[in-house]
Parts: sequence; C-alpha cells; structure tokens
Amino acid sequence: MKCWGANADGQLGNGVSGARELVPVDVDDIEGAVALAAGDDHTCAILRDGSLRCWGDGFLGELGDNRLLSSSLPVVVSGVSDVRSAAGGLEHTCAVSNGGTVWCWGKGLQGQLGIGTPLFAKAPVAVNVSDGRDVATGDAFSCASLAHGAKCWGANDHGQLGNGQFGGNVPTPVDVGGL
Repeated sequence: MKCWGANADGQLGNGVSGARELVPVDVDDIEGAVALAAGDDHTCAILRDGSLRCWGDGFLGELGDNRLLSSSLPVVVSGVSDVRSAAGGLEHTCAVSNGGTVWCWGKGLQGQLGIGTPLFAKAPVAVNVSDGRDVATGDAFSCASLAHGAKCWGANDHGQLGNGQFGGNVPTPVDVGGL
C-alpha cells in the first residue's frame, strides 16, 4: 500500500512526520489492505482479515487505539473486527462490520459519533443503528446506509442530515427522508 501528499501528522504511515511526499511512499506494516479511508489528517486501512489499522493525527482519538496520540505508523483500532467499510471525517472515524454494527470514535462535540453525548471517544463506540451496510463522514457529521434506508447524525447547520430540518447538532441517528 502507498500514500502521498501532506504528512504533518504522519498520515502517510511511513514512520515519518512533517515531510511532504509528492510521489507515493510505502505504508509500513500493512499487508493485505483491501480498502482505504482518508480523514483530514489521518488514514485507515481495512485488511483482508477484517481488522482495521489507522495512522496520522490521533490527538482527539480518531485513530481508535484507546490513546490520544498521533502515530506515523499504523496502529490497530481497538475492539472492531470483520470491518467492511470505514470513513474518516475531520477529526473522527466510523466503521461498519459485515454483521451490520456501526462504530464511531474521535471528536464528538457536534454529535458526529452518534452516541447521544458530545464527548470524545478514543476507542470505537457502537452507534445505535442496526443492519449497517456502509458509512460516510463529513467534517462534523456521519451517515450509515442501512439494509432499508439511511441514518445520519451530528452537525446539521446546512441540513446535511437529510431529515428535513436545518440547524443544530443531532447527537443520535435520525432517518434520512425520502429514501
């Protein structure tokens, strides 16, 4: 696996921070990556065995390794397995398993973790949705497509949750209308 671009927080995963890479560099300690998720200053890889590794900026918990530290090398995300999809937001990350469980972690001040409180989570926390299929994240909101429909949570200052309302933060999943 290879990454390139800005690397101020180690988001290229090559053990170095600060150096910008204009050509692809190898990510250390990643074998069998099947998918990537790039956040603002962090990156994650889903491996063939269903595990998840993240690297880069972790000061708000977005790496999910139960620490509030950045890492220029991939770290194992705590407590998630059989991952089918992951997404990186501005300062948070979400993932969904093949069994339909949705997890989020990192900064949650606008409700983007979907856990009902505006907290930080340094390890994955299950979101109260079932039958998750895929996840997507924005700056301060998250969404999950489900077996039937979709739900979103977090900042709604531009109506990005799709629930027919505008403004405020919504810290728990709401139905996206019209699907």
